[in-house]
Amino acid sequence: MSALSKDSEISSSLYMSAFFLVIFGLWGLARLFVLFFDHSLISILITIFVSAIAIQSFSTLRALRALRKNLRSKPDEYRDSVVPKPILYHAVFWFLPKY
Repeated sequence: MSALSKDSEISSSLYMSAFFLVIFGLWGLARLFVLFFDHSLISILITIFVSAIAIQSFSTLRALRALRKNLRSKPDEYRDSVVPKPILYHAVFWFLPKY
């Protein structure tokens, strides 16, 4: 796989991770606000789930930025590395082959 196609794959994964981070980060903050008024178990579980997705999206975003930086500085070493995808990408597209 060429460095240019790898860079475009990293870019699309970056956009997905940033989208999931914004959506689930804001949703997690809203759920925390709801927890002040509603202390039900389902509310706590939803808040933990949403916050975990936001945190995982943030860590994927950091890993993708580091991979992009390394790919641009040393393309031969990182050409065959696997581009991490957000966890929801794997949850929705679980049937796709894992390259």
